[in-house]
Amino acid sequence: MCAISCIANFKENLTKNLPYYRLLTEQINSTQISLKNCGSWIGEHAALCAPGSEKLITKICEGYQFVIAFSGELYDKEPLRHELDIPGYCFTYGCDAELALNSYIHFGEKSLSKLSGSFSFVIYDAMRRQIFAASDRFSSRPLFYSRTKDSFVLSSGINGILAHPEIDAKVSLAGLCELFSVSRNCSGNIFEDIFMLPPAHILKIKDSGLQLKCYACDKEEDSSENADAEKIVSKVIADMAGDSSTMLLLGGSRDEELCRLLCRHHLKSARQTTVYSFTAPPEGIYRLSANCRQFSLDESSVYTGLENAVLACGLPMLSDKDFLLSVMSRHVGNGSTDIFTALPDISEPNISYSDILVKNNAFFPAVEETLITGDIPSGTTPNWPLMIAQSTNMNLKTPIFDARMRGLVKNHAFGSAGIAFVPETARTALKHILLEIISENNSPILAFFNKSALLRLYEGSFDFNDSDLTEGELISYIIKLNIWLEKYRPSII
Repeated sequence: MCAISCIANFKENLTKNLPYYRLLTEQINSTQISLKNCGSWIGEHAALCAPGSEKLITKICEGYQFVIAFSGELYDKEPLRHELDIPGYCFTYGCDAELALNSYIHFGEKSLSKLSGSFSFVIYDAMRRQIFAASDRFSSRPLFYSRTKDSFVLSSGINGILAHPEIDAKVSLAGLCELFSVSRNCSGNIFEDIFMLPPAHILKIKDSGLQLKCYACDKEEDSSENADAEKIVSKVIADMAGDSSTMLLLGGSRDEELCRLLCRHHLKSARQTTVYSFTAPPEGIYRLSANCRQFSLDESSVYTGLENAVLACGLPMLSDKDFLLSVMSRHVGNGSTDIFTALPDISEPNISYSDILVKNNAFFPAVEETLITGDIPSGTTPNWPLMIAQSTNMNLKTPIFDARMRGLVKNHAFGSAGIAFVPETARTALKHILLEIISENNSPILAFFNKSALLRLYEGSFDFNDSDLTEGELISYIIKLNIWLEKYRPSII
């Protein structure tokens, strides 16, 4: 798993104050566990960091230096590589970062129309004297940015931005409204002056300032009935799987279908698959030559998992999978084991569940009047599981498909929505944790929520009004929100 960071300052020569900028990059990187042993590059006006030589690459072209810090993976690489072979571009490393950098050097910002996959990257371009950053079409690899008086800071995690001594954890009223909207979608712009690069966007930073721009996507969905969905999906699954024979089954129909596809892939190569699960896997998995291992959950591991999830994302995102990923990392998260899990549909509409809290009188009246505006928050569904995984050095893989495959994959492999589950042992633990929070009079969440309403949620008498929001999801969210408020103690402006 890969996280990246960058500091840019066009008013100062960073190499003249090298000890300071080395220390500053170390502070930013130390917030992301996977970056503790990473490569860094400090030039005249920028400092970039990424783990490993395959993620941080420097090239010289026409006497100018180009440096990339890359996170993620590219699909359909061979046609692009062949196109770049013709003008004679050198591929020393043969990795995705090098392909993305060569493509940028040759095509400029138009290179984004040729890249498909799950990625974000930052490039220092000495020729144009600029920082060039980009996200994929779904922001599946989040990238945050902010600016100080003279510098710009970019990082895969919000904590990396907040590690800069000139950036404070200030939250605007709009950010607080979004935070309390209880939605699976989030713009990522909760903290004042800290922004998440939107899907399909590029960010240019020069001495003249900052420019944010949406890039055109030339690749349309191939949803024709004659398309061979089975072959396309199988190829992508095979590319993702590689030689790995280990995966994580979290639950829900999407995860089960992904596990079946991976098991079939491994079965063809006569390799057994290990499926880690927090509940009994379906019988079909056993018949596909799978070795199933179950984990148990207790109150301590559930709370620690939720806490790790909040710290990794910098936000208490609505999800009931987060703590399962964090707990999983303690068992197999060594960076050498591939873990697979399916994501919800990242193009799902923005849905706010605040009406459920309002209906159950969960907020104090003044809080409800101020924070619950009825507006559905804008944004996408970032790949929060990847952020959690990278903070614990898990090599997590999720089936993010480019636009051409989207319709096919959605209907063929992960068509049924499915609701992520919370194991019964974890549900009990979540309720115990919620009761402890309610019992502590100084719990920060009690400044916003009505204690009697939270007790009704604990007792199981909350009215969810046939919503697909589950009790486990809502309790997890409230616990994570309490952890987030305790951790950041944000000043509200």
